[in-house]
Amino acid sequence: MAETVAVKAARDDWDQVLSGRGHAMTWRLGPNARRRGHAYFWEGTCTHCGAEISVSDGATSCGGVRDARHVPCSGPGTAVLTEIETARIDDLITDAVTEYRAALEVHMGCTHWSFYVLAGIATCLDCGHQWHI
Repeated sequence: MAETVAVKAARDDWDQVLSGRGHAMTWRLGPNARRRGHAYFWEGTCTHCGAEISVSDGATSCGGVRDARHVPCSGPGTAVLTEIETARIDDLITDAVTEYRAALEVHMGCTHWSFYVLAGIATCLDCGHQWHI
């Protein structure tokens, strides 16, 4: 219970800071925040520009393109620009991952994603394939 009070207080503090920077935040409880064993946190999105923030007990983060903690609001109606930036970044990441997987298959004969690195040697956890990095 004390954790939820502390996190709500942190959310309210950030809401004041962000409104001072022009953001109009809408808040929702983070996914699984009420489930046992999961972190209790709030996610906020600016209705004007689409900037985002996540607030938990003693920490903040941002998983989006525009970080509300560091960027002032660009004004009403600019959230569509954030959506365009997010879509472009998603495309770039997808292209990079596709290229990386193709390189793995061609150069290393392995397209699995689970591997560990020890002493400069990467080992695939799925097939045991190894390569120097």
